[in-house]
Amino acid sequence: MQQREDDDWLMRQIKGFAQGLHYLLGGSGDAPETTIVWPQAEAATLPYQTELEQLIETQQFAKADALFQRVRYAMPPQDYLVLGRWFYAALARYSDATLAAGGLPQSAIQAGLHRLEAQLAE
Repeated sequence: MQQREDDDWLMRQIKGFAQGLHYLLGGSGDAPETTIVWPQAEAATLPYQTELEQLIETQQFAKADALFQRVRYAMPPQDYLVLGRWFYAALARYSDATLAAGGLPQSAIQAGLHRLEAQLAE
């Protein structure tokens, strides 16, 4: 990995900046290694996402859709839209027959997507 960092111009610049900053802050000039730590984005779950996920995993699609529709005004609109994108993407993994067996026909999903798109336009 050290070789890859040394070949990349941007990484050399960042590493040089970090070494200079370390020196300015009172660090010793003979530090053996400078490490750059990139923060990882934490996957934060939205409100009601865990409940919806459990219903989807057990293929209770109609109950999941009913819950999703009920929580519209229980959360900030932007969070609801993000949750809606996640919800419909999760449902898209299932076949039409599986969705229908879970009580949610494809026409209901299409109607929900249209409602969500209308909310995005507001």
